Amino acid sequence: MRARKKHRFLKFFTAVITVTLIMLLALGGASGGFLQADYLEPHNPDYYRGFSDVRMQVIAHGIISPNSHNMQAFLLSLSDEDEDSFFMYCDPAKLLKSDPLMRENLCSSGAFIRYMEVGAQRLGLELAFDLFPEGEYEDVSEQELLEKPIAKITLTEGEFAPSALYSHMFEVNVNRSAYRKDAPDQRIISQLMARKDAAGSGGETAGEGGAQLYEGITLKFFTDPADVREIGSLAVRGKEAEFSAPEVAAEYLEITRRNEYQKNSFRTGFSAEGQGFKGFLKNALQGTMTALPFAFNTRTLEISQLHYAKMHADNTPCYIMVITPENTRAMQVKAGHLYADIMLHSKMYGLAVHPLSQTLSDFEKMDSLRQIMHNNYAPDGGRIQMLSRMGYPTEQYEQSARQDIRALII
Repeated sequence: MRARKKHRFLKFFTAVITVTLIMLLALGGASGGFLQADYLEPHNPDYYRGFSDVRMQVIAHGIISPNSHNMQAFLLSLSDEDEDSFFMYCDPAKLLKSDPLMRENLCSSGAFIRYMEVGAQRLGLELAFDLFPEGEYEDVSEQELLEKPIAKITLTEGEFAPSALYSHMFEVNVNRSAYRKDAPDQRIISQLMARKDAAGSGGETAGEGGAQLYEGITLKFFTDPADVREIGSLAVRGKEAEFSAPEVAAEYLEITRRNEYQKNSFRTGFSAEGQGFKGFLKNALQGTMTALPFAFNTRTLEISQLHYAKMHADNTPCYIMVITPENTRAMQVKAGHLYADIMLHSKMYGLAVHPLSQTLSDFEKMDSLRQIMHNNYAPDGGRIQMLSRMGYPTEQYEQSARQDIRALII
């Protein structure tokens, strides 16, 4: 009798293990966990070496820059007649309903330029840029976006002067984890604040206007507990407003890549890595989203995102803002350029950043919150272009997808 019970138990145990293994293999297969992650290739520090054209080598450094919703909505035009310059455009096919005026995308363009500058220095080049050489946009029509470049980039021979920032470009740009309770001290904040006056002075940046690049732009750090609570509360309300706009919520779902197959195919958008999932948990989540697509909808996404928004608000010791005196297209690009510079320098101190775009967005459902943000934190006028969490992360995140830069060339 005892032997028979033992035999039944072993059969049951074997069946459970078998079913579990089958489920794990099914989830892994649905996730694409066995695929090579081609979408991570641009993060390889040697990626630029695969291109003989020095302009492509510089662009290869720009593609790993932080950008809005990870859409990488850039196009580059390289002329055979002028091998020392190229033009940067906005890709109208990747514009989002959450950014109807394309403001966030132009901030992203500034970050792209800043990363190219650091990469150019490593290659012994000086990079200069002329913003909107054909004039700023009058609207956001597809024709105008393809006719008017964001910038003309010009490369000239310089000295090999590798920046201390170079290695930090290959570290994760956005860390959405809970941050430690201690804010960066005043010494660090002062050194980061000084970047607004130092960057563009001809030392690390050879951009347009030299030291005047950031003239009129304000950089603010908020560590006072009352400010931190209020900004965090507004950020949560912004996430709620984001999902109250059906077209924006649907778009959020659309650009979320559910598995490795989609990440290799699109190489843009949101993914499980962006929320800190890795290893087995990442594949389990991706497999579930793929195998049970009906369970992954705007409602479940909203619940998840509100959970994270509240966690972020409760675990952030510092916020930063970049405020421009006017809301011109050139100012939007310069704000993104400054943000990328501050982000790279913050990595030197072990700090992480996490941009929060919701309460600054230009779609209708966000109008009242955007006005509150400006009344509270830019009462003298100006436009808050960037709002970001800053702090010491409690866990490490993985890199997100990037396009092969050949896909950006027109």
